[in-house]
Amino acid sequence: MKSPLRLLNPLLTLAFVAALNVLPCGAEEDYVEFEGVKRDSGEKTLAAPETLKDATEFVVAKEPSSFRFSVVKGCYPIPDYNSGVWSSWSQSILASDGNYYCAISNHLGVDGQCYVIRYNPKTDEQTRVLDTNVLISREPETYGHGKLHGRLDEYPKGYIIGATYWGMPPLWTVYKGEPWLGDVPGGHLFSIDIAKGTSKDLGVPFERDSWPMHATDTRRGIFYAVGYDKHFLAYDLNTKRPLYAALPQPTVEWSSRATLVDEITGNCYGTSRNRFVKYNPKTNKITYLEAQLPAKPNQKGDTHLRCYTRRRTAEGAYICQTFDGTIFKFFPDTETTETIDINWGEGYYCASMALSPGGRYIYYTVDVHGSAYLHGSPIVQYDLKEKKRKVIAFLHPHFETAYNYVFGGSYSVTLNEDGSELFIVWNGKFKADKEGESFGDPTFMVVEIPASERQE
Repeated sequence: MKSPLRLLNPLLTLAFVAALNVLPCGAEEDYVEFEGVKRDSGEKTLAAPETLKDATEFVVAKEPSSFRFSVVKGCYPIPDYNSGVWSSWSQSILASDGNYYCAISNHLGVDGQCYVIRYNPKTDEQTRVLDTNVLISREPETYGHGKLHGRLDEYPKGYIIGATYWGMPPLWTVYKGEPWLGDVPGGHLFSIDIAKGTSKDLGVPFERDSWPMHATDTRRGIFYAVGYDKHFLAYDLNTKRPLYAALPQPTVEWSSRATLVDEITGNCYGTSRNRFVKYNPKTNKITYLEAQLPAKPNQKGDTHLRCYTRRRTAEGAYICQTFDGTIFKFFPDTETTETIDINWGEGYYCASMALSPGGRYIYYTVDVHGSAYLHGSPIVQYDLKEKKRKVIAFLHPHFETAYNYVFGGSYSVTLNEDGSELFIVWNGKFKADKEGESFGDPTFMVVEIPASERQE
């Protein structure tokens, strides 16, 4: 079922933006297996799956965490003539109002659409505070904004900043059996007024690209992004002008999954050809660093920075992971790296980490691009001091048995201020085919971690 907003005349849509851009989720026909919020004591999540019964590279928590678990509402089936999947790909945020904000997208090029959902952890209420099709007034059956793939940040206080990304790259898009040859828009900047629950289109900062990764320097108000076509963007949110919007020099191919903003130095870091690169807004230049990414044993080919903590540890390091699951430290002051460990098994793709308040632990999930259930969908607490892994919970197969839900993976794990609650938006599916697609029914999860399992 298509959104009623998409059937409105564009002029009428513009007139209704202020009134309709804050919608209780579930305005469309919801496609879910259960309603409401499920609560689970977690007692059955402390058992490792049979395939890991004899594993020795981790321990399991002694006291179970408890869970609140609910379907993200407002996602409805993809039209038969198109190809996409409702899912979440961005870094969410716990904002200053105490609410959790995340993006849900349909992964389409033509008819692309994404929402930002506000989740209230006190009431479990979901509210849609952004709909790209309303905000940008896209006509049906035209190329849209089918993903939000970067990091949500708050700048200035009370406003969330982000940017859109193509759900399906233009050259990959097949629409009704034919390659897409029509117009393709650039990615839009947007802001969300969290007090009002309304969104604002900040325009297209660079017409020639769309933004799979972005992050904001919230001290200086500089928005950084790397485009699908490899353009680098540094955009001053105060003057509303780009500082840098171009391809880097030919020797630099900035990875489109890395924008590490260090608000102490004011620099933005990424990786190219196994090396760190840096953009310095004072000089407006991109340079290579001596710092290299650590390699796994028997690694072949390049690796890149994939995820990192939002803040430094007490020793001045960001905890990072490569595409292939190597955990390491990056020290911006000395521009050096230090290898820590492998995240799980032989090392797996991980897109998000959360650093505990005291800096001793990181939390993450593994093999997140659809195969987390093959490892028991573990929620891992890694002890940076002892270099040990502890599984807070194995969600699979218990959640499949109890709720008919299989976890494919998560691109966003976020801790609250005191480290007692872990917020996860999961990509998963009801009645999933274990050998096929495990995305399509995104869910919210709040993990309440007992004090005994997180002492620092």
